[in-house]
Amino acid sequence: MSRNQTCALALAGAALVAAGALWPRKKAEAPGAHPPAQSPPAAVTAPARPPGAASVARPLVDPNIERSPAAQFPGPLPPLFSPQQKRLSNEFIAAFHLTPAEASSVQGAFDVAYAGLEQRAIAHATASRPAADSLLLRVAPFDGTAVLDELFSMLKRTFGGERYRSFIRGYNFDIDAAFHFFGGETRIIEIKRTPQGSYVVTEERTTPEHLIDGEPVTFPTRAGVEGAIGRLVSLLPPDF
Repeated sequence: MSRNQTCALALAGAALVAAGALWPRKKAEAPGAHPPAQSPPAAVTAPARPPGAASVARPLVDPNIERSPAAQFPGPLPPLFSPQQKRLSNEFIAAFHLTPAEASSVQGAFDVAYAGLEQRAIAHATASRPAADSLLLRVAPFDGTAVLDELFSMLKRTFGGERYRSFIRGYNFDIDAAFHFFGGETRIIEIKRTPQGSYVVTEERTTPEHLIDGEPVTFPTRAGVEGAIGRLVSLLPPDF
C-alpha cells in the first residue's frame, strides 16, 4: 500500500490548542423519516478539534487504525506539551507510562524535528521593515516530509505497539499544529517594538484548509521573541 493510501485512511474528516467533534453533526430528519445512522462507538471517537481546524496526512503503521478500538486513548487526553514551550507535559508522560529514558527519547525526537523545520523555515523566509519600530517576517510553504517521516519513525520506535497507535490517534492534529503542519503553512509574523523597549509578536498561520490568527503576545526582551519564533529571530536586524 502506498504512503498516500495509508495516510488517507488516517483522516476522519475536518476538525489545536485547547470544541466540536471530528465527526460531522447529523442533520435533523423530518418526522417519519428513517432514523439517522448511529455515531461511531465511543471507543474510536476522535478527540475534539477546534471549529475550522484541519489536519494533514501522515504515515501510519496500521491502515486499520481507524477501526481499532485500542487506537483510541481511554479517557480525557492529557496535554501534550507543558506551558513551557515545546516540552512534554508531566501529565502526558504519566498517561503513556513513559520511563525517564523513553520521555527523553520522545523529547529528543521533537527537538530534532523542530530544529530541522526551523532550518527549512529560515531558507524560505523573507523580512521587511515597514517602519523603524516594526518588522514583518513571511515564511513561504515548503516540503517538510522528510522531517515528518523521521519524527514518526523515532516515535514509533520509542512508543511501540498500542501506545504508538493511541498516540497517533489522539494527537494527530496537535502534532500538525505544533510543527506548523510540517511546512504546509504560510506564516506571517509581525514584531513591533514599544517605547518601553519590549516586543509585541503577532503571528498569522494559513493553509488552504485553515487559518490560525494568533493574539498579540508581549515579550520584555529579545530572548522572549526567540522562544516564540525560534531561529527566525536571526532575521531580526541588530538594531531592532
